[in-house]
Amino acid sequence: MVVFINGLPIAFMELKNPVEENATIKGAFNQLQTYKKEIPCLFPYNEMLVVSDGTEARVGTLHALAHWRIIDGEKIAPKVTTELETFIKGIFPKDRILDLLRYFIIFETDSDLIVKKMADYRQYHAVNKAIAATVKATDARDRKVGLVWHTQGCPVQCVFHRFYGNTDRGN
Repeated sequence: MVVFINGLPIAFMELKNPVEENATIKGAFNQLQTYKKEIPCLFPYNEMLVVSDGTEARVGTLHALAHWRIIDGEKIAPKVTTELETFIKGIFPKDRILDLLRYFIIFETDSDLIVKKMADYRQYHAVNKAIAATVKATDARDRKVGLVWHTQGCPVQCVFHRFYGNTDRGN
């Protein structure tokens, strides 16, 4: 499945048959790698990949996939909600998908390779809350704003890029 916005293929979803015993998210990810080799013209505009076997789901880029566990930005989705449903409701509301595409996907170079990275749900919601708190503090004119951040597995420069790059949004 391909998700288009204004004619651009921004998300590819490889959804395996949930009743097929051998269907796995690893198999879905490998299938996307095959599509990249066979149909490379679709991937320059692609921003995110989704893989699901009907039970599990992951979202990310060709370089890293992760869970998306929050729908409303506040609490982890209940266990009765499938991971695919959580992902769709958590990422695809119009304002959220556009925010993710604009501010939460970055590109880095590693030698001659360009690597695309996407924030996970914790980073996305935390940065937006930090921005809201910063705007509130500056509006109150007390100018008492601070940010202390530590997240395992995420390069610090990515988090600060997202925060400082987004504080000028006027939220």
